[in-house]
Amino acid sequence: MTDFYIVRHCESTGNVSSKLQGRTDTDITDKGASQLAMLAMRLKPVPIDFIYSSPLKRAYKTAQSIAAVHPGIDIRTEQSLQEIDFGEMEGEPVDTLSAKWLRETEKWSRDIARFKAPGGESTRDIYIRAAALLRRLASEHSGRTICLATHGCVIFAALSFANGLSAEDLNQSEFWVDNTAISHIRADNDGNFELIFWNDTEHITGSAETAPHREFWRKLDN
Repeated sequence: MTDFYIVRHCESTGNVSSKLQGRTDTDITDKGASQLAMLAMRLKPVPIDFIYSSPLKRAYKTAQSIAAVHPGIDIRTEQSLQEIDFGEMEGEPVDTLSAKWLRETEKWSRDIARFKAPGGESTRDIYIRAAALLRRLASEHSGRTICLATHGCVIFAALSFANGLSAEDLNQSEFWVDNTAISHIRADNDGNFELIFWNDTEHITGSAETAPHREFWRKLDN
């Protein structure tokens, strides 16, 4: 068995501004830093063997917080863990998206399986690279425990895949997760994947409670 603990990055400045981040390399907030301290303590007892991260700052700093409580494990950057490329929609305020990108926002809300950002990626693209990465790492690190620090759309695709949904079935998926949420996927020796749990934020307490709420995801805030 190969175990994957998949973690969404902490709160970023892009989350707070409610703009489409995508590949935009935004930094984390003070609240995000507080979330990371809680996340690290939560994952400290987990026997992690490898840590992979998106190269984007908000995810890499999340990976660093996990690596800090697992001495001796280097962070490996992985391009496939980058967030969806929103192309021409990058940096657009969420509240005004429909005025400029009506067709695309309607696709996201009603037919996400066929969403494609102008000049960017489609949800199918994300699904293909997330599934390919899980298969590759499960083969390369069979029997080990892997932590992935990444982004909401990648996690949405990975969890959908592990739960048996195809790229064409993404309209049926509800696998959106909150900042620093932990999800657990397991792969058996025959290459079958199983979703153990998802969107676990029990480590977040007090003034650093999870933000933003999942509803923002439906407005393309990632």
